[in-house]
Amino acid sequence: MQRGQVDVVITGTDRTTRCGDVANKIGTYLKALAASDNRIPFYVALPSTTIDWGTRDGLREIPIEERDALEVTQTSGVCNGHRCKKPRLRRDARPARHRTHHRTRCMRRE
Repeated sequence: MQRGQVDVVITGTDRTTRCGDVANKIGTYLKALAASDNRIPFYVALPSTTIDWGTRDGLREIPIEERDALEVTQTSGVCNGHRCKKPRLRRDARPARHRTHHRTRCMRRE
């Protein structure tokens, strides 16, 4: 991004508040900050089913998942012929001010 080799950042979402705050996998917030710092548009592609109309403030109302440290120190699948445990991805919250726009097929409240 700093070298001008990125034109746009597009990410998904696990949950979106009615004001546009987004909760997604760990690391997405840092990408949003980097895009903002480098004046690169940051878009969120979201299905309408991820919009939580009852939640206004994602930073205060969406709990950040706390997991066992082993989940990030172990791998999953087959490692050197042996089965391994699968870690789960954590989520972080990203304020709406760090995104350029949301993209969804339907923003209708049902």
